Amino acid sequence: MADDVLRLRPFFDRFKLKFYRTQRALSQRMLGEDSGVGSSSDPGVAIGLYERGQRQPHLSTIGKLAEALDVRPEQLMSTEEELIQTELRYEQAMLAREMLRDEAITRHSEHLSKIHERRAARKKLRAERMKKRLEGSKSNKYSDSEEAGADKAEAKDVQTNPSRSSIDDLYNKVLSQDS
Repeated sequence: MADDVLRLRPFFDRFKLKFYRTQRALSQRMLGEDSGVGSSSDPGVAIGLYERGQRQPHLSTIGKLAEALDVRPEQLMSTEEELIQTELRYEQAMLAREMLRDEAITRHSEHLSKIHERRAARKKLRAERMKKRLEGSKSNKYSDSEEAGADKAEAKDVQTNPSRSSIDDLYNKVLSQDS
């Protein structure tokens, strides 16, 4: 029987405090100022502690909060069973939120991977094109150098085995320089 009495005893419900505060579009600081709860330097700190469950307000403080929120003090209270149910719903909501966040991160990572793959493919394609251009210019240079080598060989051949026309050309050149 004592357990039943304890379970029916009202407890401060941090979730209800946050619900009524956000429903009225009040910040923690504004609620702290309106209710006179907390320090004068930062009245929102106490409200934050109450909402996170890090501190339990006194009954007189609950009355001040209820008055500032324009609700009855009982509306900020719950039985132990109600608190447990609320805590469970809160935990489920937080887990669902984490799962959604993780799913969004996974999708974002997959999207980034696809972008990276596309960029890598484009980079590879550009590299292949550049390689083909370089190979094409090397083959052109090679054929040019072959032609240049042939020209040098021909010039060397002309110097070592001068033909009659090249001798005549040299002779005419020497004569034109003398005059």
